[in-house]
Amino acid sequence: MLITRCNQSACKKNETNISLEETLRPLWKLTYYGGILLDWCHPISNPHPILRVMQYASITIFSSLIFCVMLFELIQLFIEIENMPNIHTVIPNLIWFIPFLLAIPTHIYYLRRRRDLLMFFEDWQLFERKFTESESGCLMCNSKRIHLIMYAVYVVMTVGSLVSLGFEISNNPTATYLISTYKCVRETVSLYLIGSIHLSCILIVWIILSLSDFVPAFVYYHSALAVSCLERDAKKTFLKLLRSDEVKYISPLFVENLNQADSCLLKRSFKQPRDRASSIRLIWVRFESLNQMVGRANYLFGFFMVYGYLVSVFMVTTLLYSVLYNLEDALKMRFAGSIVAYLLNFIAMIVRFTSCTILSSQLYRSVEKFSISLNFLLSQHWEELSRGERELLRSFISRLQSDHLVASPLGLFTITTTTFLTVFGLVVSYVIVLLQSK
Repeated sequence: MLITRCNQSACKKNETNISLEETLRPLWKLTYYGGILLDWCHPISNPHPILRVMQYASITIFSSLIFCVMLFELIQLFIEIENMPNIHTVIPNLIWFIPFLLAIPTHIYYLRRRRDLLMFFEDWQLFERKFTESESGCLMCNSKRIHLIMYAVYVVMTVGSLVSLGFEISNNPTATYLISTYKCVRETVSLYLIGSIHLSCILIVWIILSLSDFVPAFVYYHSALAVSCLERDAKKTFLKLLRSDEVKYISPLFVENLNQADSCLLKRSFKQPRDRASSIRLIWVRFESLNQMVGRANYLFGFFMVYGYLVSVFMVTTLLYSVLYNLEDALKMRFAGSIVAYLLNFIAMIVRFTSCTILSSQLYRSVEKFSISLNFLLSQHWEELSRGERELLRSFISRLQSDHLVASPLGLFTITTTTFLTVFGLVVSYVIVLLQSK
């Protein structure tokens, strides 16, 4: 029987802890019970055949709807490009088309890689369980507040975008990116129905795009929390040697993949207090387990993360250009209606990009902070450590600094706090070029 001891303060905070699966559960329920996707995060065992048929039918309908609308937007975009007097005339069509270009591959990816996703989240759940069994610290103490804020922001963003686009449809029903641009359609189909079709597609696209943002961002954020937990354990190791009544029991599953020497080293902690060397070694082993999970996440979610970053840069650039392009006319006419939709969607894209980048970059910051803490502990306790403990700690610090544990989609780039500066530079450069073409 596994025994986990925790102090009183940790137990009080335990009510607010939330795992990665619980963090993603609202989005999973929305996509699963809304008929957009199958079970991709939490497996549903033996669903009713009728329910399964209804899900497949719903997925087919939604997929066909957004594909048909994307095809319509693509045709209208080519027509506008052929007749455009300047680049600004095709930007509204691009803004309506590009989100579909990201949503459809993401949708297909979640359907095709469903088993890989389920296996990853199952392994992550096992990893979290082993992590918390071996130590009493709260792994996800602050995640609940963060995930509530993120979901609230996304709901507000989605509602604001739908409202602004609804006004755009009602004020300009003959726009080329709307089905009502054709007179025969306007005369036979109600404008409310046309608007409902477009807004329904946009809503589905927003939900699918949230998968490309939420899922990897929270995986990296929970990884950062795990690193912070390792840092706290290292500090406690140097504060005092563990007494026999403070020994944390280790799950046998945690050492099943270790070699015989490592297994014996960890199993001795069941019978006697751990010294500093074995405690540091245990922290290192858990760090390597976390590194394996992050590596899997980098390649499992890397495709649509890279694709999503490219789309985000493009959308932010075009939306900012559209706001600046129409700003002069809006000031002259003292009417902001021409830029409201662009401005609201620009703010939504900025918030979306910023929030996900901040969450993902927490992993890099946590590892840097962990490395700094270990260097500080090594300098402060140099005289107390044996030669073997010094070499072990220095090897661990070298491991942290030589091969950074960081969010790196497909290994193409790393997500750190400097990502903002890179993207900001790209956006400013592109906007200047577009404004010069005006």
